Amino acid sequence: MSIEEAIKETDLEIKKALEHSALKEVTGFLTKSKGKGVRAKLMLIASVDEKDQVQEDVPRAAAALELMHMATLVHDDIIDNAEMRRGVPALHKQFDAKTAVLCGDYLLAISLSMLADLDAERLGNVSEYRPIAREFSHALASVCKGEYIQNTNIGNIDLDLFTYLKIISGKTAALFYIAAYAGAILGGENIKNIKKIGQFGRNFGMAFQIADDLKDYTWSEEEAKKPVLNDLRNGIVTLPLILALKKSPNLREIIDFKTLAVNSIYEKVKAVNGTDDAIEVVRRYYSKAERSIEKLSPVKKEKLLTVLEPIKC
Repeated sequence: MSIEEAIKETDLEIKKALEHSALKEVTGFLTKSKGKGVRAKLMLIASVDEKDQVQEDVPRAAAALELMHMATLVHDDIIDNAEMRRGVPALHKQFDAKTAVLCGDYLLAISLSMLADLDAERLGNVSEYRPIAREFSHALASVCKGEYIQNTNIGNIDLDLFTYLKIISGKTAALFYIAAYAGAILGGENIKNIKKIGQFGRNFGMAFQIADDLKDYTWSEEEAKKPVLNDLRNGIVTLPLILALKKSPNLREIIDFKTLAVNSIYEKVKAVNGTDDAIEVVRRYYSKAERSIEKLSPVKKEKLLTVLEPIKC
């Protein structure tokens, strides 16, 4: 099937999983806050063959990845006590925290079940899927580890660049990596290209998360569809603040997350070009993503760059 058909099929798989689950009253609500499916699109594009086609079972794997991502967002919103998710109430606000936790766990179970079914369906060749199953489990563990490190550094204005990059490598880039890596395997790429495409996904994920962190400083609430400066209010230190503190150490004197004086922090970060410096880091990861696939076929390279393009800055 074509990429367009595969995207529609993936959306149908996700909708079916959410609206016909054992917790459909709760999971069905998540269709109102469905994102753009960037990770799923990355997997589908990474899987296209030389005839520009996607194998019929890839959308199911892409849907499983999106459900896994959705589960992590449900849990993140509980941890952050977020009010909104993509313009609608966060699940734990619409229902309650216990229900949301159970829903997140249930989504993970559905995701893994879909992958298990996929293993059994492809001509009985389960061995072909063992690397994917392994990488999916590793990716999920990396997400948890990244979120844990972030949570243990709430309010830590001494958070260094290395630790920040370690956090986002786990909580975000790991799922981008598995999207690209698994897609390349399912598309029949050779091992050399699989590694290149997986690296593309990882660098894409790093750039994506930094760009997302920048929205807290540069977007309006209407654009973000959620409260801005939220990371600052929650004591989450991200790259613009890290780089601003490196250039202007005296900023520490005005930072007090307990008083929530976020507007003054925001203005100071902007004044010393913390946001501009963070944009440069996005550009570096963007370039690394481009370079990682420069030796792929022109058609495959062009398609992968289309999914990367929206974060170009």
